[in-house]
Amino acid sequence: MALHCLTSLIQLPPNISQFSRCSLLKACFSTIFSSFLEHQASKTEDYAVASLLEQQLSSMVNKLHILIRELLRQDMEQSTLDEIFTMLEPWLKLDQDLSRELSVNIFQGALDAYVKGVKLGVNSPSNFTPGPYMIGAMIPRCCDPSKSVRRFAMECLQHLLRILSLYEGLAVETVEQALVQLQGINVRCNGEEGGKLEVGCVSQALVSVLGERVQHQHILSLLDSLVESVLDTQVGSVQGTIQVLTGLVVTRGSEVFQNISGFVRKLHDKMGLMLMDETADMCGDVATVVQQFCVHNTRGVVNSLI
Repeated sequence: MALHCLTSLIQLPPNISQFSRCSLLKACFSTIFSSFLEHQASKTEDYAVASLLEQQLSSMVNKLHILIRELLRQDMEQSTLDEIFTMLEPWLKLDQDLSRELSVNIFQGALDAYVKGVKLGVNSPSNFTPGPYMIGAMIPRCCDPSKSVRRFAMECLQHLLRILSLYEGLAVETVEQALVQLQGINVRCNGEEGGKLEVGCVSQALVSVLGERVQHQHILSLLDSLVESVLDTQVGSVQGTIQVLTGLVVTRGSEVFQNISGFVRKLHDKMGLMLMDETADMCGDVATVVQQFCVHNTRGVVNSLI
């Protein structure tokens, strides 16, 4: 009821300010995520009660989608979408499946509204600046143990590539043709008939599409986001992220020649943290990324490790 009232109120003029929008979204996300996680923890055995609670929570999510669409309609800018993602990101990385699923669900709805509603004019930016970082953050979720999370994450990734291409002025047909591979993987691994995660196939498809579609000016931000994602909470997600990172370093690493020392230092620090976690066995895979960076800038890698 509160979300319904909020949505109705913000439709009245004037449009709300950025500060009010951020405060409103933060409060909504905190309330809804807390309610979902509390419901998951309670595990009531009364079917009628559990069913009613699930209906109420689903209704809350639907109302939140409507609220976000209205906020985007009022200010269809990159910054608005970036605010939504920034507030969802902490919930996107939690160990609880439900939190990750809800995050990618909400973000997919926001991206869908943005793709359909954004109008670019003469003075519009030529780049979707937050896009590469968002893509990097979605890669672990594309290899998530939860099928629902993977499905939503793959849809988010496709929308992000559509938005990047829109700002770059590419034809819709060109973009959609490139996304066919991801759509096939999504059906194969995350569809109703499928459901078995094949990390190798998923990461190979991601490397192929991202290597083709992400422009030079976005590679640095994308690789930086992937490096940060190496410490994900899910083992399978870490494996997929490392494989995508390795593939992109092999094919596009030369484009970040000047930044390779910094990447290697970050990876070295993360390997130290991984040794204390259940992903310790994957430190060798991270070392392979460093080795591939060495192909592009041997001196930079050596200097960063001395």
